[in-house]
Amino acid sequence: MKYFAWCISLLVGLMSLGQEMLWFRIVSFMLGGAPYAFALVLFFFLLGIAFGANLGKAICTRYSNLQLVGGMVLIFAGFIDILIPFIIQSINQPNSLIECVLICCILIFVVAALKAILFPIVHHLGTNIANGKVGASVSKVYFFNIIGSTLGSLLIGGVLLVIFLFHQCLF
Repeated sequence: MKYFAWCISLLVGLMSLGQEMLWFRIVSFMLGGAPYAFALVLFFFLLGIAFGANLGKAICTRYSNLQLVGGMVLIFAGFIDILIPFIIQSINQPNSLIECVLICCILIFVVAALKAILFPIVHHLGTNIANGKVGASVSKVYFFNIIGSTLGSLLIGGVLLVIFLFHQCLF
């Protein structure tokens, strides 16, 4: 079970920080490259993480089948992620800038919270209490989340966005 938890921790970290990079690009574009775009995205992203982690804690105490609940949360988060480009396209029409940015901030909060719900769940699934080394066990789940987060930032922000920009320049 611990390897499964490590993999989920890595993948959720990768998707979360990769998505944060995309949100920064969207909000920065909407605000015309304003310097506070990053602060705005980071604020709502971290607020969503805090809220989601607290909700995840409550889920861990309330439900016994955490794999099922975690899977349901991931499916719902994926559904919201799929809808985001359509939502962005529909709000980016003749609406006011404040409305567009406010909707983006709400979406940033929601997607960050949904993914952060999984962090306490994977800690619960991946931590071995029986051997008395809780700190070492928790640190491994955290380690894989940080590796995934780092890879998400690098792959999405440093590779995919560069490739898409280059491709866009060619055509």
